Amino acid sequence: MQKQVAYSAGVDPSYLAGVESGRRDPPQHKVLEKLLNALDASERERRSLRAYLSVARIQRAIRNERDMIQGVEFIELMLAALPHLTAEELDACIALAKGIQRRSIHQEDAVM
Repeated sequence: MQKQVAYSAGVDPSYLAGVESGRRDPPQHKVLEKLLNALDASERERRSLRAYLSVARIQRAIRNERDMIQGVEFIELMLAALPHLTAEELDACIALAKGIQRRSIHQEDAVM
């Protein structure tokens, strides 16, 4: 089934196996949509998986600040993930948002 879904979505089966096992980063939006179409996912399943992946991307950003999510994208992900975040993850998101804001201010100051 995994190979069939991968081929239908136009991705390599080893990529899909890596995503499923957590060895690979969650798929980007375009790849996710292809996978959801290949699985013939219902709208409820699509919403649920999108929320899960938003949480996964935020958790990855919390663990690895080098993989910084940019301002608007971060806000969109956080809003989608909000009902699923633990209090600790929410605190980390707030700290990340403050860090994004500080970097943005420093970049604006450097340009001027």
